[in-house]
This record gives sequence, C-alpha cells and structure tokens, in this order.
Amino acid sequence: MKEVLKNQKGVLWVTLSYLLLPFGILALAIQMDFARPLWVEAQLQTAADAGALAGALTAEAFPEKEVEVQYDASGNIIGINERIVGWKTDITDPEKAYHAAKEAVQWNTQWLSSREGGFTMQEAFNPDEDLSGEKLTNDSYLVNLKAHVATLLMGKIQKAYGQVETDQITVKVTGVGQAFPVVEP
Repeated sequence: MKEVLKNQKGVLWVTLSYLLLPFGILALAIQMDFARPLWVEAQLQTAADAGALAGALTAEAFPEKEVEVQYDASGNIIGINERIVGWKTDITDPEKAYHAAKEAVQWNTQWLSSREGGFTMQEAFNPDEDLSGEKLTNDSYLVNLKAHVATLLMGKIQKAYGQVETDQITVKVTGVGQAFPVVEP
C-alpha cells in the first residue's frame, strides 16, 4: 500500500488539467459570446428578408400601354389601337406594406423558442420597437431589424471598464424585397 501512495506518476497531468480547466471554461464563454450574436443575426436576417418580401408583395401591377391613333385620308380619327408593351409595379399603400412586413417578421420570429435553441432571456426583440420598414423605390421595400443580445463575459468586462453602458450587443440587419409583375400569357 505504501508503494501506491508514494507513486508520483501522472500527477503532473492531473495538476495541469486542474490549472487548464479555468482557461477551457473561459474559452467556452468567449466562444458563446461570439456565436450567440451571430446566430441571432442569422435568424433576424431571415425574418427581415421575409418582411421585406411581404412588403414588396403588396405592390400592384400596372400595364404600360402604347397608344396608336389611326387617321383617314382627310385627317379624321377613325380608331385608336392600344396595346400593352410591359408591366410595372408600384407599392401604392406604404401602410399596408408595413403591416404585411411586420406580420411576416412576427411570424418568422414567433417559433423561436428557447427549447428549440431560439430566443431566450439573453435576447431582447420587440417587433413594435425594433422593426422599421419603408418604401425604398416604387417596387421595393426595406426592412430594418435589431435585437439586443446579453453576453456572458465580454460585455460585462467592457461595462466594468466603462467602455459601454450595457452588457448587451446590438445586432442589426437589413432586408430588401422587390416586386416583379408576373404576367400570364
């Protein structure tokens, strides 16, 4: 029994593992601080793109027409030929587009539960405050989203040193959707 207690083989590795364990935990916390905002950004980008497309889909299609007037030999108008040469789209009701975009964003973020790895208490996203949408051009719609992500370590260190006012990282994304007229032959 005395020989077993005096045996020092492997003690170095046990000691090193105890010393390196805090560095492993630190590395894991830093990895989570970087990965979580990136994951939230990806989820918000999907919602922003869906919202922008929903806003653009409220555009109405209008025909572009070409009119040809027909005259007789004495210069009197005898007929008018009108033909459609193309189509254009226009978002005529920006309020309707905003509500469609907001509904799409809410639908794309409602399924993100903490059980499925989605938004948890570490993230703050409120579509009423963190969503803005506007008509960019006649046929395109812009959606901006932002969310606040609490950090495990880095934000708290920055807050302690007075570099930031909060320990959260703000994630911002932009989505743009454009409407194209679909004309059936």
